[in-house]
Amino acid sequence: MSRRTTRPVAYLVTCVLASQFCFTQRTGLAQADSKADQNQGSCRKQYDISAKGSGALQKVIAVWNATGTEQEQRIIGGQPAKIEDNPWQVAILASHVPDNWAAQFCGGSIIAKRWVLTAAHCVDEGTKAADISVLEGTASLKGKKNRVPVDQVAVHCNWNPLNHDSDIALLHVKSDLAGTPIDAIGADETGIVGGVLLRVSGWGLLSITEDIRTDVLYQTEVPYVPKSSCTQNKSYPGEITDNMLCAGREGKDTCTGDSGGPASIVVNGQRKLVGIVSWGEGCGDVNKPGVYTRVSIFRPWVKSISANEVKW
Repeated sequence: MSRRTTRPVAYLVTCVLASQFCFTQRTGLAQADSKADQNQGSCRKQYDISAKGSGALQKVIAVWNATGTEQEQRIIGGQPAKIEDNPWQVAILASHVPDNWAAQFCGGSIIAKRWVLTAAHCVDEGTKAADISVLEGTASLKGKKNRVPVDQVAVHCNWNPLNHDSDIALLHVKSDLAGTPIDAIGADETGIVGGVLLRVSGWGLLSITEDIRTDVLYQTEVPYVPKSSCTQNKSYPGEITDNMLCAGREGKDTCTGDSGGPASIVVNGQRKLVGIVSWGEGCGDVNKPGVYTRVSIFRPWVKSISANEVKW
């Protein structure tokens, strides 16, 4: 049904807001705070030390331990992509799985020399920095090259696995990334209009009906779907928050394993990041577009967490 599996966990929430410091302990699922809280300060989630890591990470490790092979399905209705056309694209890998193809479980976007943007559900549930790495500078998952260790994981404290809200996280890596950072769409979201095409990219199945897997990066273009259409009864009534946007059409979509990857549009001749692959029902199904984290909403959070190393 969705691009990931979620389950309730116990966690700690810390927030450093512009006007105050707060430390709150909760058990269960996150509850959305006010938009003002989302957009101010360095609000991040901290998990209990006993937490095992995200469901996506645990699944890829379990499959490798059991079979020594990869699993997952991803971009639907796409075509091979060049890393030169998507130089910000990275894969998120399980560090302890030696084969890149088998280790890949999510995607991400380079947004500064040492910062990668991804989805919260890729690295929640106490995912430890040592358990993941970033693969950059290649469209191929072959081999064991180009891995960059991660030394910090920051999950937005308002991330809510129950309704998929605030599905955003940052990874800090140990050494400079060679890829080109992608800039975010402005706060006014100039260029996001009905029908505009979003480029989405990732690794995986070429078809939802045949088990034809790929080890090269694929991309496709999907039309933006306004909230008024995405919330209709046949789509996602009452499920799309202000922190989400929709895009897709029948036969073209992202799917499981693409999570955390980029959705971008061209504004004044330059690619701008507008979304993070988040969730959806099915993959490329009729009236069920993909749902993406709305990047513009979280620009202040990204700048704060990165101590302004991200120049958004």
